[in-house]
Amino acid sequence: MDFIPISITQADKYRRGHWDGISIKVNRNIDLLGDLEYDHWIYVETDPSIKTFCERPKKIEGYINGKKIESIFSMWVKEESGVETFLKVRYESPYLTKKEKSTISPAELLEKCWCEENNFNYKVITDEDIRKNPIELSNKKLLLSFIKNRPLPIDTDKHLIAKILTKRITINELQANLLGVIPPSRVTESISWMIYSGELQSNMHEVAFGSKMEVWNNGT
Repeated sequence: MDFIPISITQADKYRRGHWDGISIKVNRNIDLLGDLEYDHWIYVETDPSIKTFCERPKKIEGYINGKKIESIFSMWVKEESGVETFLKVRYESPYLTKKEKSTISPAELLEKCWCEENNFNYKVITDEDIRKNPIELSNKKLLLSFIKNRPLPIDTDKHLIAKILTKRITINELQANLLGVIPPSRVTESISWMIYSGELQSNMHEVAFGSKMEVWNNGT
C-alpha cells in the first residue's frame, strides 16, 4: 500500500516552519514541517533497511472519551522486509515527569488504535530519540550532501574500493591506496553512496565524517 502526502496548510507552514527538498529514496520532492521532522527524515532517508516512506500519509478522525479527535500521522515507512509502520514525530517536554511522559495523548491513542485495527505497527519518536547522537545526525546530513553531488555512483570507483576493503580502514587510508587512480573527492562520494545503499558499514556514530572515519564491508 502506498500513500500520497497530505498538503501542508499555509497556517502550519507559518506556525511550525517548513522545509522542502528532494528525496533520492522516493525520487520526488518532499515537504516537512519544522526542524524536528527534517532531522527525523535524515535518519529515514539514510537507513538502508527502509525501502520507502511517505510524509503526512493519512488523516484520521474518531472519538476518544466522547470527544472528536483528528490527527495526521507524521510518516509511514515500509522496510525492505515488508513491515509497515506509522510514526508520530514530536517534541518531548523536559518538564514532564516520567509518569507523564508514559501517558499517551488522545491523538496518539487514536493513531495507535487505528493502526491496531488496520494491522500496522505504530511508533512515537521524540526529539530525545532523534537528537541523542549529534555526531551521527551531523554525519548523515553530510553524507546526503555528498551523494547529491552526482545522480548515480560511479560503478568502476565502487568496484576498486570494494577490492581494497578486506578489513576496516579509514577514509584517509582508502584515499591513499587509490591515490592517482581515483581523486579523493570521488572516493568520498563513492563511500557515501555505498554507506547509503547498505553496501558498507561505518563508525559515523562515533567520529566525524572525515579522514579518520572507518568503513568496512557489510557483514565483515
